[in-house]
Amino acid sequence: MSKAIYEYHKINELIPGPSRWNFYGKIIFMCNIADQLLLLLKDETSSMYVYMNSKDNKEPIVGLKLRQVIRIHRGNVRRNPTTNTKEGVVQVEMAGCHFVAWPHLGDANNPILKSSKNWTKSDIDQEKINELSELGNDQPITTAEGLAIQLVEIFLDYKKKQFFRSAIGRRHETMKQFEAGGTCRKLRANRILRGKLENSPRYQLGMLWKWTSE
Repeated sequence: MSKAIYEYHKINELIPGPSRWNFYGKIIFMCNIADQLLLLLKDETSSMYVYMNSKDNKEPIVGLKLRQVIRIHRGNVRRNPTTNTKEGVVQVEMAGCHFVAWPHLGDANNPILKSSKNWTKSDIDQEKINELSELGNDQPITTAEGLAIQLVEIFLDYKKKQFFRSAIGRRHETMKQFEAGGTCRKLRANRILRGKLENSPRYQLGMLWKWTSE
């Protein structure tokens, strides 16, 4: 463990783009979505969803719990086009991206989980642990209704993309099967498949979601 000085930003200061950011947050919600660990982090200024992956997605990230304080080094921030909100992306060990987590009101010298053996200590670790541990203890951190709406948006966005990827794959396969029959058969196959897709409940659900999101 070495002591170093880093520039840290509050969540409301993070800007989507190619830059990498150092920041702290309190874990107020967590779940697994599409083989990724999804955290909802909060500080005194705002909150943000953060997707966490291990390098090459080979091993799941385990050991993080609610109310822990986490420090992220060199995380990315992007904008979700569906919800028009920013979200963090932490791919451990990629481009120096790492995290350290402490228990509620924990000791900065004794993290409960870290992604690197040679983790660095910051001068403000203990201050942020104390500050974020107390955050929201006297009032609800987030409403169940607001959280449910956000999760539904994230889930539907994922399922919609998954469905259209599989639909495109099925269309290519159908076109291959009709290739030997000439152009007329290919055009007919295209019309048949398009009609089936447009009449399917999943397609209509996706279009409904698109219209209500615009």
